[in-house]
Amino acid sequence: MEAADDTANLAASPRVIHVVPHTHWDREWYEPFQRFRMRLVDLLDHVIERADADPAYRFTMDGQMAAIEDYLEIRPEATARVRALVEAGQLAIGPWQILSDEFLVSGETLVRNLERGLKSAARLGGAMPVGYLPDEFGHTAQMPQILRRAGLEHAVVWRGVPAAVGHHSFLWSAPDGSTVRAEYLPFGYTNAALLLELPERLSDRLRLLDDSMRPFVADGDGLLAMYGEDHSRPLDDLMAVLAAVNRTQRNYEVRTATLAGYVTQAAAERDGLPAWRGELRSGARANILMGVLSARIELKAALGRAERLLERYAEPLQALHCAAWPARFLEIGWNKLIDSSGHDSITGCGADTVAQQVAARLAEAEQIGTGLRDRAAAEVALRVPVGAVAVLNPTPEAREGLVEVDVEVPAGWDAVALELPDGRLLATQELRRRVPIRYGFRMLPELERLETPLPQRRALLASVPVPPLGWTAARPRQAGGEPPAGGPVTLEGARLSNGLLEVEVRPDGCLRISGGGTTLDGVGRLVDGGDAGDSYNYAPPDDDPVVAEPESVTVSPAASGPLRAAVEVVRTYRWPRGLDGEDGLARSAELALVPVSTRVELRAGEPFVRLRVWFDNPCEQHRVRLHVPLAEVASGSAAEGQFAVVERGLTAEGGHGEIPLPTFPARGFVAAGGAAVLLDHVSEYELVDGAELAVTLLRSIGLISRNTNPYRLEPAGPETEIPGAQGLGPVSATMAVLPYRGHWAEAGVGAQAERYRHELVATAGLGPNGPLESAAGLAVESDGGTVLSSLRRRGDWLELRLVREHPAAGSATVTGAFRQARACDLLGHAGEELAAGDGSLRLALEPWEIRTVQLR
Repeated sequence: MEAADDTANLAASPRVIHVVPHTHWDREWYEPFQRFRMRLVDLLDHVIERADADPAYRFTMDGQMAAIEDYLEIRPEATARVRALVEAGQLAIGPWQILSDEFLVSGETLVRNLERGLKSAARLGGAMPVGYLPDEFGHTAQMPQILRRAGLEHAVVWRGVPAAVGHHSFLWSAPDGSTVRAEYLPFGYTNAALLLELPERLSDRLRLLDDSMRPFVADGDGLLAMYGEDHSRPLDDLMAVLAAVNRTQRNYEVRTATLAGYVTQAAAERDGLPAWRGELRSGARANILMGVLSARIELKAALGRAERLLERYAEPLQALHCAAWPARFLEIGWNKLIDSSGHDSITGCGADTVAQQVAARLAEAEQIGTGLRDRAAAEVALRVPVGAVAVLNPTPEAREGLVEVDVEVPAGWDAVALELPDGRLLATQELRRRVPIRYGFRMLPELERLETPLPQRRALLASVPVPPLGWTAARPRQAGGEPPAGGPVTLEGARLSNGLLEVEVRPDGCLRISGGGTTLDGVGRLVDGGDAGDSYNYAPPDDDPVVAEPESVTVSPAASGPLRAAVEVVRTYRWPRGLDGEDGLARSAELALVPVSTRVELRAGEPFVRLRVWFDNPCEQHRVRLHVPLAEVASGSAAEGQFAVVERGLTAEGGHGEIPLPTFPARGFVAAGGAAVLLDHVSEYELVDGAELAVTLLRSIGLISRNTNPYRLEPAGPETEIPGAQGLGPVSATMAVLPYRGHWAEAGVGAQAERYRHELVATAGLGPNGPLESAAGLAVESDGGTVLSSLRRRGDWLELRLVREHPAAGSATVTGAFRQARACDLLGHAGEELAAGDGSLRLALEPWEIRTVQLR
């Protein structure tokens, strides 16, 4: 690495300070994307002009390619100049496409984000080989494995590093043992942001910087000075100012560097480094801002739907069952999703206009996902006779699940069954009947309208067995059928049963759930309290009367079995309308009458109870949580997240002026003490006193950042009003509750979460008359704990990604119509050939291992 200016006057061993000019670019935050982009263009125009003029100039563009692409969309003529600067080592770009919030997206979204960023950077000279993660609100446990399997050996982090790490670098390991050398930024990516504000006092500021960093930097180590901050641009005469420092003092040698250049130089420092394994969610030295988990929950729900559709429906079904691969549609869908995953986007801590843009992008991703899912189903339906139905399975194991079908039924049929290809008859549950009318009109208006009646149609429920990632055909027959798996589902008054679970609605509207030798009593208690915080941090008001008891409860039947039974419980509460008092730190005396409906549903063969909660929210500045009491007191929880299940205790580490609330993220499920909550999307939960899980349904707030937040000392952003984050109007949430015994892994909690989140798909047959058929797609058999993350096409290969989400090693056997198999890295680069005779591939998997293979 070069010095900013050679000098003969340096002391024998001056402290080397590596000044990294950079900017942290929030693509959208307190202003929307296009307004920030105007400033981005000005910044990069400036940087490119200075770098072209001085070969010693260095600049790091925040680790994300989105800003570079946004710039080149406006300045396409600058493409060659950008590439030349990257190739010369003056401009560091990538490796990410965007700086996501790691805890709010799926592990697969993180992979696609990195994949897209590296591909984009390769077209412009290549990404810096550093996993730069400067401002994410904590870091997921599996990030080291993601980086290593993508070929990156280094990370740079700030928030979340625990107090146990007291050095500027440490060895960070994933649960599987994959390790990266992590550079810790003790004072963030702005530790030298003001270094050059007063050039005449630069020597003093260098000494202050040195003094502040000494607790983390050993004697003889270089010191990393991150010169930049949010949306900042360097001084016009940056290089001249730094050169003057080296001429006028002898204690420090200032060198300009890119972040990649510094990390490469520092990489040799590995001996004796502290080590840390797992996620980084500590607030010891930087605010973790845990409240973003529950700000604008509707965005988290939209992201969860879009991810699920692309990952588990659109790509696998298209790859296995369709003639053409819709590469461009999938690319657009993933781009919309990735662009929405930014740490100031999906978190909901931006302006209302930003939330609207995020919601619109996610809606487009969802539209592509549903469209490709339905097109795959329609292509399968061409192999199924008209009058029959096709049922598709998005999971890689054979399973039986409930589907709703709409079929034509001849007059006179009483009971209707569904016939399978092997001749078996399935019992059905009738939902409704209708007699369609075909209308015809004469051209002359004085003639009467003609009406032609069509055959009766019925909407039926059936529990259908389907091959792994495959499909089966079924047609209506006049027959009784077999009893549903797990026993018939019954409803008697306020009691539901399916042979696996017994559910009773108590007089207070809460549930008593018994199954598998475990009883959970009081499930579904709703607790409403005030929130005097902001989008970053929940904070209860000083005067916070909590409302947990309803004023009235009604229970009415919604479905009576035998395949699905449900009741609707309506509990009416009186919630304070907002906050009053000095500084808004007391709940208002004015109350609103709020009916809250909960649908409690049992299905045949399912060992969990499905819940849907909805209400019309008239109140501001409050938080609503659903509580699930445990079967036994627990000292910790297990939460599925990004390629791992993380076990957490009852407390969180703090220390930087932020109340360390033990509110954590969970994606697929959270489990503790014999109670598991199965989730549709990333949700905020807390294990309260080791006795019950509390899942946040709504957190209503009105400011991006409150300067006087009771639970945080310093502002986290501008005090900008965001009325759209109050959540006024319809609110709904769905989840399921699973009682279990023993350890979550041995009880199969993860497998039930997979079943809950991935419904079967049914569509009407479109093909010619003929026999009923079924077909398997690709099967993955394991000893439990192996999860499908991705299945897509790469050229004429299928690419399959599996994750061992289990604390013990295991194996998985993949079977299907393939004759070749090869290993590959996370990015799809081909590796060694694998033995795959007769369409079968056995994989030995280590605990928490992410494994990607290609099949042909």
